[in-house]
Amino acid sequence: MTHSTKGHWPKGRRRNEIDARVWAALRTRLVELLDEYPERSVRSRRALATIVGRDVRTVCRWLSGEDFPDRHSMAKLRAWHQLHRAAVRAARRRRAGDSA
Repeated sequence: MTHSTKGHWPKGRRRNEIDARVWAALRTRLVELLDEYPERSVRSRRALATIVGRDVRTVCRWLSGEDFPDRHSMAKLRAWHQLHRAAVRAARRRRAGDSA
């Protein structure tokens, strides 16, 4: 008789099945935004985990491609990305206007 370890998820099995192409595109954009425009407590993996309501390790697994977020979390991630992408663009425009 085989016993499973409590709390263990079977290796190789995804917890959340979503369209991998949709997630891959969003994951790439999130990682680029976090890596290129980090801002402590605002644009970080920890801040993203807080907004989504998940552990930072879970968000890191999502961003590394180990696992997928559920649909509800993915919607929050998409909204967060759009908000912060707009903030980065506005900051760039302000800096360009200041140097002109």
